[in-house]
Amino acid sequence: MFWQKEGQLEKIIDPLLVGHINRNSLRKFGEIAEKCLKPRGADKPNMLDVCCDLEYALQLQQTPTHREAHEDSTTTVASIDLALPPMQNLSYNMFPVDDY
Repeated sequence: MFWQKEGQLEKIIDPLLVGHINRNSLRKFGEIAEKCLKPRGADKPNMLDVCCDLEYALQLQQTPTHREAHEDSTTTVASIDLALPPMQNLSYNMFPVDDY
C-alpha cells in the first residue's frame, strides 16, 4: 500500500487507465483496498460496506471533472461501464469474518 500512502496509485494501475480514471475514484479504490488488507479480520470492512464504497467509487468515476486549462477541448475520455447488483438484499451477517 506504499503507492496508496504516497498518493501515487496511477504509477501502478493498468497503463490503459492512466489519464482516463477519475483521480477521486482511484483514490477511493485505493482506500477500499487498504481497508480490506488489514491484518485482523475485525479491522476489515464487511462486504456491505465494501459494496457501498465501490458504488461510491463508481459514482465518482461517472462524475465529470473540470478540465485543466492546458487540456485540448477535443480530448475524449473513455468511460468505464460497470453494472453492480442491487444492494438492498444484502445482510451484514451474510459474509462472516473470522479472526485469526
